[in-house]
Amino acid sequence: MISPLWWYRIQTTIILTTGTMLLMWLGEQITDRGIGNGISLIITVNILARLPAAGQGLIDMFLAGRSISEHSPTFFHFIALLLLLFAVIAGVVAVTQAERKIPVQYAQRVVGRKMYTRAAVRSCLCE
Repeated sequence: MISPLWWYRIQTTIILTTGTMLLMWLGEQITDRGIGNGISLIITVNILARLPAAGQGLIDMFLAGRSISEHSPTFFHFIALLLLLFAVIAGVVAVTQAERKIPVQYAQRVVGRKMYTRAAVRSCLCE
Protein backbone atom coordinates (compact mmCIF):
# COMPACT_ATOMS: atom_id res chain seq x y z
CA MET A 1 0.00 0.00 0.00
CA ILE A 2 1.23 3.48 -0.83
CA SER A 3 1.71 5.72 2.19
CA PRO A 4 -0.35 8.94 2.31
CA LEU A 5 2.79 11.07 2.00
CA TRP A 6 3.81 9.42 -1.29
CA TRP A 7 0.24 9.56 -2.60
CA TYR A 8 0.23 13.31 -1.83
CA ARG A 9 3.54 13.79 -3.66
CA ILE A 10 2.31 11.88 -6.72
CA GLN A 11 -0.96 13.85 -6.83
CA THR A 12 0.85 17.16 -6.43
CA THR A 13 3.31 16.33 -9.22
CA ILE A 14 0.51 15.31 -11.59
CA ILE A 15 -1.61 18.37 -10.79
CA LEU A 16 1.28 20.85 -11.16
CA THR A 17 2.43 19.25 -14.43
CA THR A 18 -1.10 19.24 -15.84
CA GLY A 19 -1.68 22.87 -14.86
CA THR A 20 1.63 23.93 -16.41
CA MET A 21 0.83 22.11 -19.64
CA LEU A 22 -2.61 23.72 -19.73
CA LEU A 23 -1.12 27.20 -19.31
CA MET A 24 1.51 26.52 -21.97
CA TRP A 25 -1.21 25.37 -24.38
CA LEU A 26 -3.30 28.44 -23.58
CA GLY A 27 -0.26 30.68 -24.17
CA GLU A 28 0.35 29.04 -27.54
CA GLN A 29 -3.29 29.55 -28.49
CA ILE A 30 -3.06 33.25 -27.59
CA THR A 31 0.13 33.58 -29.66
CA ASP A 32 -1.38 31.69 -32.63
CA ARG A 33 -4.45 33.94 -32.64
CA GLY A 34 -2.21 36.99 -32.97
CA ILE A 35 -3.25 38.65 -29.71
CA GLY A 36 0.32 38.84 -28.44
CA ASN A 37 3.03 36.77 -26.83
CA GLY A 38 0.78 34.36 -24.94
CA ILE A 39 2.95 33.21 -22.05
CA SER A 40 4.20 36.75 -21.36
CA LEU A 41 0.63 38.00 -21.44
CA ILE A 42 -0.48 35.36 -18.93
CA ILE A 43 2.44 36.19 -16.60
CA THR A 44 1.73 39.94 -16.87
CA VAL A 45 -1.96 39.48 -16.09
CA ASN A 46 -1.05 37.32 -13.08
CA ILE A 47 1.32 40.00 -11.75
CA LEU A 48 -1.23 42.78 -12.30
CA ALA A 49 -3.96 40.75 -10.60
CA ARG A 50 -1.83 40.46 -7.46
CA LEU A 51 -0.89 44.16 -7.24
CA PRO A 52 -3.93 45.30 -5.19
CA ALA A 53 -3.32 42.61 -2.56
CA ALA A 54 0.40 43.46 -2.45
CA GLY A 55 -0.39 47.17 -2.02
CA GLN A 56 -2.83 46.41 0.76
CA GLY A 57 -0.22 44.20 2.40
CA LEU A 58 2.28 47.09 2.36
CA ILE A 59 -0.28 49.44 3.86
CA ASP A 60 -1.13 46.93 6.56
CA MET A 61 2.54 46.30 7.31
CA PHE A 62 3.56 49.93 7.71
CA LEU A 63 0.43 51.79 8.80
CA ALA A 64 -2.24 49.55 10.29
CA GLY A 65 -1.94 47.61 13.51
CA ARG A 66 1.24 49.17 14.87
CA SER A 67 2.48 47.23 17.85
CA ILE A 68 5.11 48.26 20.35
CA SER A 69 7.30 45.23 19.68
CA GLU A 70 10.86 45.91 18.55
CA HIS A 71 10.39 43.88 15.34
CA SER A 72 7.68 46.07 13.80
CA PRO A 73 8.66 47.84 10.56
CA THR A 74 9.58 51.51 10.87
CA PHE A 75 9.72 54.49 8.52
CA PHE A 76 13.38 53.63 7.88
CA HIS A 77 12.32 50.19 6.63
CA PHE A 78 9.79 51.83 4.30
CA ILE A 79 12.45 54.15 2.81
CA ALA A 80 14.88 51.23 2.45
CA LEU A 81 12.17 49.21 0.68
CA LEU A 82 11.49 52.07 -1.75
CA LEU A 83 15.22 52.51 -2.47
CA LEU A 84 15.58 48.78 -3.08
CA LEU A 85 12.56 48.85 -5.39
CA PHE A 86 14.01 51.69 -7.47
CA ALA A 87 17.45 50.01 -7.55
CA VAL A 88 15.96 46.78 -8.89
CA ILE A 89 13.94 48.66 -11.53
CA ALA A 90 17.04 50.66 -12.57
CA GLY A 91 19.08 47.46 -12.78
CA VAL A 92 16.49 45.72 -14.93
CA VAL A 93 16.26 48.71 -17.27
CA ALA A 94 20.06 48.97 -17.49
CA VAL A 95 20.47 45.29 -18.36
CA THR A 96 17.58 45.41 -20.84
CA GLN A 97 18.90 48.49 -22.63
CA ALA A 98 22.58 47.47 -22.49
CA GLU A 99 24.49 47.11 -25.73
CA ARG A 100 27.80 45.47 -26.34
CA LYS A 101 29.70 46.52 -29.40
CA ILE A 102 31.47 43.50 -30.83
CA PRO A 103 34.02 44.11 -33.58
CA VAL A 104 33.20 42.03 -36.64
CA GLN A 105 35.74 41.11 -39.28
CA TYR A 106 34.36 40.00 -42.62
CA ALA A 107 36.18 37.67 -44.94
CA GLN A 108 37.30 39.69 -47.94
CA ARG A 109 38.24 38.59 -51.43
CA VAL A 110 40.47 40.69 -53.69
CA VAL A 111 40.01 40.38 -57.48
CA GLY A 112 42.45 42.57 -59.37
CA ARG A 113 42.37 45.95 -57.69
CA LYS A 114 38.81 45.67 -56.37
CA MET A 115 37.97 44.43 -52.87
CA TYR A 116 34.74 42.52 -52.28
CA THR A 117 33.09 41.77 -48.97
CA ARG A 118 30.92 38.71 -48.81
CA ALA A 119 27.59 39.41 -47.14
CA ALA A 120 24.35 37.52 -47.27
CA VAL A 121 21.64 39.20 -49.34
CA ARG A 122 19.11 38.65 -46.59
CA SER A 123 21.15 40.70 -44.08
CA CYS A 124 21.40 43.55 -46.57
CA LEU A 125 17.66 43.67 -47.18
CA CYS A 126 16.65 43.73 -43.51
CA GLU A 127 17.29 47.43 -42.99
